[in-house]
Amino acid sequence: MFIERIWHFLKPGTGRAAVVLPDGILTNASLQYVRDFILERFQLLAVVSLPQTAFAHFGAGVKASVVFLRKRADGETPDDNEAIFMAAPEKIGYDATGRKCENQLPEVATQYREFLRKPGAFFRLNPVAEGETICIAENRGMIKDGKLSVLWLHNKKNQIFEESGYELVKISDLGMSFTGSTPSKENEDYWSGDIAWVSPKDIKEPLIRGSKDKISETGLMSARLKIVPERSILFTMRGLSDSSRLAGMNLIPVTINQDVRALIPTNIVNPEYLVYLLDVYQDQILSLIKKHSTTVQSIDAIALADFRIPLPPIEIQNKLAGEMKAAREKAIYLRLEAARTLEDAKARFEAELLGNA
Repeated sequence: MFIERIWHFLKPGTGRAAVVLPDGILTNASLQYVRDFILERFQLLAVVSLPQTAFAHFGAGVKASVVFLRKRADGETPDDNEAIFMAAPEKIGYDATGRKCENQLPEVATQYREFLRKPGAFFRLNPVAEGETICIAENRGMIKDGKLSVLWLHNKKNQIFEESGYELVKISDLGMSFTGSTPSKENEDYWSGDIAWVSPKDIKEPLIRGSKDKISETGLMSARLKIVPERSILFTMRGLSDSSRLAGMNLIPVTINQDVRALIPTNIVNPEYLVYLLDVYQDQILSLIKKHSTTVQSIDAIALADFRIPLPPIEIQNKLAGEMKAAREKAIYLRLEAARTLEDAKARFEAELLGNA
């Protein structure tokens, strides 16, 4: 492989290289042998994760990182205490269209110099302020059997529920998931039916009762859409806004578009418990799983799949879900009562004025 070729070219002990690698090599379980080769033959000095748009202007959309390596000397034994600098700048001087923008690479260089000065003491972890570059340090021993992803390690270190007394389970282990698509807008017949077609604009509340757009059976078949059974969890993967939610639970069978991912939960989790948990902790969860440097607010599918939530016994899930449902119903009732009270007060106000005219 080409990494082995680089190793042959470098001088033992002092030879260094900077290599752009697709993130798949750094994260996919099937490519662990490549990471093993890197960590055994090289000292991993730094990993700088590039934004998704780094090569978009040149026609490539692959997420990549720059890996900085030093070839080990002959007979040099890897040390699990070797510190590795990692950073994930969101802005690198140009955007997806090639236009100039903020450049955080000088900040990364400054942080790297600080890391070299005091590698053992260097950490910058969550919470990371809005717009601040993620820079962390990790020991070789902590990552040698895992992923060499800056964001993955950052998220792993900053799990919200680490102090929970319950078992933590990956979202990907809670059921089967899939995404959808969009029937052609040019064919009106595809959009003349009564089948709910959910897009991000419909995920405004934890409970989804319908959709703005509907499709027909022919539209369903043309786009090869699957019916998502009721009480599934629908995630907004792209197109998040201030008014949208990360996830909602559909109360009726629906179809979904390509910006939504459906999770069909197994019987180990109460879907209402899951959707209320995602709603209560939405801001914290989004801070860990949102993609960086994308024009449209999007979710990192790998980070979402790997995100771990506490999974109490089913009876406790049922209890918590029931309490949240009752509280939300009461809140809705009180809001309606408050609106009626205000309308009654307005009516009396107007009647008094008109009566004295």
